[in-house]
Amino acid sequence: MLVKELYVCFSKDFNSLDDELQKNIYDHFFYINYKTVFSFVRNHYSTEDIIQEAFIRVIRKPPKYVNDKQLMSWIFTLTRNVTLNYIRKNRRQNQCINIDDLTTQIVDKHNITDMEVMRRCAFHTIMSKLNTLKPTYKQALYLQVIEQLTYKEIAAKLHVTEGVVRQTLYRARKEMRERLEQEWSEAIM
Repeated sequence: MLVKELYVCFSKDFNSLDDELQKNIYDHFFYINYKTVFSFVRNHYSTEDIIQEAFIRVIRKPPKYVNDKQLMSWIFTLTRNVTLNYIRKNRRQNQCINIDDLTTQIVDKHNITDMEVMRRCAFHTIMSKLNTLKPTYKQALYLQVIEQLTYKEIAAKLHVTEGVVRQTLYRARKEMRERLEQEWSEAIM
């Protein structure tokens, strides 16, 4: 579904559209937001809940003065805000161990090399430290490293200037470096 078609659908009364079109709109909305939301919460079911909440907000109060070029940025910002609100709300509850994360880390000891074990441990350490960063730092690093967006593209998605993106990424990398150095220096001692 094109952005222009999505904009036309949101500018009309959503309930007046036929069921198949409603399903297509939701599926497209889900598809464009899943990867970003999942990167924040790391839980499929929470991701579905957040996307559904964001979609409900979009159809209840669609943008009034947004053109089709700004629609994707508006949707991304709204979904990001819903995600950050969810994270803030559930921060205390997320202190328990996530069974899904543990099961994905279990490996067959006979089929992997020592180098692969070290690589996986380093990756796990980096990802766990990334998840402890402030949401703005985490999001900026995710967009640059995982989605491989340019400064300009990140700035457009986050509705900030390229200078702010550079500054945020600099601070995020600095904080990650400090946390990793601390973690690894403690492991050596």
